[in-house]
Amino acid sequence: MHAKTLENLINVEKLASITRAALEQFQEIKFRGNEVSGKEVRKQYWEDAEEAYKLLTLTQRKPSPLEDNVKEIRRILDAGF
Repeated sequence: MHAKTLENLINVEKLASITRAALEQFQEIKFRGNEVSGKEVRKQYWEDAEEAYKLLTLTQRKPSPLEDNVKEIRRILDAGF
């Protein structure tokens, strides 16, 4: 698991925390109109967050703070991020 999280640069707890914070901050960005660039950035962000979520759910046992972050990441993604 740790080998897949940015080549051991961060642990799963930090990956969950960073991903959740990034999604929450990204939700606040207001793109003007239907900018193609905004849609592309949002799509790439969503894909990256999905990949992080997949990595985070590979662990069998999650400590409480990690589990809370993983649940919130899934909720944000499912809400139509």
